[in-house]
Amino acid sequence: MKVNKKIKILVFESGGWGGISHYAYNFSDALSKTGQAEVVLLTDREYELEHLQREFSLRKESIRGKPYILAVLSVIRSIAVIKPDVIHVQSLITARKDWLFFIIARIFNLKIVYTAHNILPHEDSEKQAKGMRFAFSIIYKYSRKIIVHSQYSKDRLISLFGVPEEKISIIYHGDYLFMRQKEMTQKEARKILGIAEDKKVILQFGAIREYKGLDTLIYAFKIFSQANDKAVLLVVGKPIRINISNYKKFIKELDLEEKIILKDYYIPLEEVGVYFFAADIVVLPYTEIDMSGSLQLAYAFGKPVLASRSGSFSEMVEDGRNGYLFSSGDTEGLAELLKKVISDETLLKAMGVRSREIAEEKFGWSKIAEKTLGLYKFLMGV
Repeated sequence: MKVNKKIKILVFESGGWGGISHYAYNFSDALSKTGQAEVVLLTDREYELEHLQREFSLRKESIRGKPYILAVLSVIRSIAVIKPDVIHVQSLITARKDWLFFIIARIFNLKIVYTAHNILPHEDSEKQAKGMRFAFSIIYKYSRKIIVHSQYSKDRLISLFGVPEEKISIIYHGDYLFMRQKEMTQKEARKILGIAEDKKVILQFGAIREYKGLDTLIYAFKIFSQANDKAVLLVVGKPIRINISNYKKFIKELDLEEKIILKDYYIPLEEVGVYFFAADIVVLPYTEIDMSGSLQLAYAFGKPVLASRSGSFSEMVEDGRNGYLFSSGDTEGLAELLKKVISDETLLKAMGVRSREIAEEKFGWSKIAEKTLGLYKFLMGV
């Protein structure tokens, strides 16, 4: 193979919407812009980012909501047509069945790189599902290389699955600056959302799931808001595997219906910015996490963050510089931090500036693309 020949990469992302889809778009575009890779993104027919400009090629197949064997055949057909040098898997169709494909790929000498955005599924019900750990053990065993976004995830991959250290590469999750589709002032954003200018807006954004600690935030907000009548909690995201009515009941019991705005549905790309422009601070009270797209959104929009000391947050948040860390589940500690930061406009501004700097300095996509290309070249022997 000639050194100057472009490496043909098939990036596979099964969902076509949401966080990993956004990641795959930026990743594929950055790879293409290096001029060293010919990139095809294979995703679902209902692809929410199709209208955006891109440097990569797009191939859509019916994947979601289709009988599993037909979805797999669609993927195999695409591989046969594209004939990639490397297949880079960003998300699975279903882990408990996809493991067989990884074995077959190795038999046919297909080079698969797998990005483990999450070492295991988020919810306990999924983690403990019959065959789940076995499936992931096979996926990790038969991937040629595995990319994780933090040292925390690398350590977890080694301890849970015994993956050799040299097989794992830490490559950061890229910035979400592309989400700034339209610039606006805080005043303009709040007018759109019907929030008064003099309010202090605390935002939790992203799919509402059990591990994200919304109950901790609601309790902390109750404590905090008793001494701050200008506080508003904005909770935005589609509920996944939870009963949202339980949270609504909880909010009512705490007499917070007038202070908590709940937008319990998926927010399309074009509308994401308004929530971040409206916010004063972003809170991430997760009980566990490998990496968070919501954190990248907070950085992209230059917002201070309060995050639990869970998963990779201790690596990604500069405690005291662009936000603060607190112990997971510590409602009183979180309430105190909210009081400390919200009452200090100078601190809010300085921390927000640092968040934006982190997005640009640490999480730029060009660096991520170059590091990943190096990994591909190693696999190709280039």
